Amino acid sequence: MESNHKHKFDPEFLKNGGYVLFLDILGFANLVEKSHPEDIYSIIDSSLKAFQRWEELNRLFKTIYFSDTFIFYQSVEGYGDWAFLDVYAISGMILTTLLAREIPARGAISFGELVVRNDAQDKHQVFYGKALVEAYKAEQRDQWIGITIQPSERISLFRVRLAILLFFR
Repeated sequence: MESNHKHKFDPEFLKNGGYVLFLDILGFANLVEKSHPEDIYSIIDSSLKAFQRWEELNRLFKTIYFSDTFIFYQSVEGYGDWAFLDVYAISGMILTTLLAREIPARGAISFGELVVRNDAQDKHQVFYGKALVEAYKAEQRDQWIGITIQPSERISLFRVRLAILLFFR
């Protein structure tokens, strides 16, 4: 499987790709074993409230939450600095909310192919793609608390830093 960053300037890749944030709550099994279910729900709910506000503002990112994993994905296809800024801000809000409650988390942001669609019977959603795999592998590989930006996004990060420098000159 080729990595996403090899296609960074391919117009089809940029047009059809999307941003993904994969975030894992560290030590979740321990939290479940030692905490009341309502306390766990409260942690998850308060973490998602930060994202819910973001959803109200632009509706261009969606979320999937399962057990100890948050997945935020761009609901419209296409590369854009606006979308990178959104996913970057979302990652900061969620991570800050979790850390404020002393819940460590680790994640990764990537850009690329992501398929989100209903099955043939229109009963279940199916999620897969290279961007999701890249973000998942990065989260598994890293051994610290925080969020990494994958090679597919390093150019965007440089552009964002440049824009910030020019804005605050």
